[in-house]
Amino acid sequence: MRDKDHTLEYLKRDFQQNCTDLRMLNVDNKMNAQAGETTANALASITSTHEKMYEAELLYRQGLALETSSPKGAKQLFRAGIRLARSQGAILFALRSSLALAKLLPEGESKDQAISELKEAHSSFKQGRSTADLRDVENFLEEA
Repeated sequence: MRDKDHTLEYLKRDFQQNCTDLRMLNVDNKMNAQAGETTANALASITSTHEKMYEAELLYRQGLALETSSPKGAKQLFRAGIRLARSQGAILFALRSSLALAKLLPEGESKDQAISELKEAHSSFKQGRSTADLRDVENFLEEA
């Protein structure tokens, strides 16, 4: 009888953990939807005001919001963010989008190209090697 009680207790805890995980996933999905809506509104504002200073960062943030629901759309946004950031000389924004794209792509030629571009973006930094963004890139490149 004791083993049965122990098993039931274990199953109960496992069920409770799964319920908690599902609630957290639901919260994450709602937050991603809100983040996507917020960045879409900000991008619309950029279009109307022609203030392009943070457009590449907003494309990156929009991509992050779409990673799970639309990986293809996220990739497109990351690539657009990279192009725009490079054209503006915004190397930090290019670095962030490059890292996100490299993480999202499956193994293969496209990923190799993304990693090469990430290395290029990383090498353009002469200072700030201890910042979180650069450490994230270095950790990713070590594992890749």
